[in-house]
Amino acid sequence: MTQWTRRRFLASAGALPLIGQRARAAAATPRIVALEWRYADHARSLGLVPVGIADLNAYAEQASSDSEALRMAGTLDMGRRQEPSIEAVIAARPDLILGVVFRHERIRPQLAAIAETILFAYTQTGRSDDDQLALMLGELTDLARHLDRETEAARSIHAFDREIDGMARDIAAKGLRDAPVVFAQFPNGVNAVRLFTPSSLPCRLLERLGLKPAWDGPSEGFGFTTVGPERLLSLGKVHVLAVAVGTDNSYTRLERNPLWPAMPFVAAGRFHVMSDLVWPFGGLPAALSFTRTVSGMLLP
Repeated sequence: MTQWTRRRFLASAGALPLIGQRARAAAATPRIVALEWRYADHARSLGLVPVGIADLNAYAEQASSDSEALRMAGTLDMGRRQEPSIEAVIAARPDLILGVVFRHERIRPQLAAIAETILFAYTQTGRSDDDQLALMLGELTDLARHLDRETEAARSIHAFDREIDGMARDIAAKGLRDAPVVFAQFPNGVNAVRLFTPSSLPCRLLERLGLKPAWDGPSEGFGFTTVGPERLLSLGKVHVLAVAVGTDNSYTRLERNPLWPAMPFVAAGRFHVMSDLVWPFGGLPAALSFTRTVSGMLLP
């Protein structure tokens, strides 16, 4: 039994042991099953199209996904992320299974009996002040080392850096360098709003664009603070970049409130809402999709 040893991975994955032998996963083209979307992104960044992805249809609809590549590769659906189908995982004949502790620890023995299994703990890291972008990139580079694909990882990270630096220059040219921004998520079926802290992955990406995250409340999982809609009044005339989740989310409810147009950031024309198909918690493909969307909103 081997373990990841680099400090950056220990912070993001909780020093979880690998199950099985490196030789099998280091095949020329290892067959990877991703039970969480972020790790499907990591596989793609390493030049590997997963043979199985949980919640495949929803993943294929994401703005960052390549649905045609998934179709051409014959990627199979592994059931729900919360409750993967063991039968589907077996049918995919994986060399390596990637998942997360909070969803898949209870089925780790069954997964490990099928193939080498790595479970990450990325949802817990948002409770600390760790740099979530560095942690995500650390996962990718360590996985690349395990699969002997460091060159592919370096190439993907370089392309990411080059593009995001170009977007940052465009934003600076419009006089928006260090502009205060708040990233918000409007969940489905409730009136609450999630405001993200500077160490969260979305806000670290906004910092890479040259913007300045303006919310610094206490961090819950994923690096957000859950607040009532009334707290939005205190944000002032910042740029609010928001994701509305589902069709009955708190934004659609607030938008019907006669007080909504009086919100300082709304009155100033600084409220920008994006579809929940833009998901900023994945790997490099999701990060680029998110930053492209933000850049397009701020630079019409």
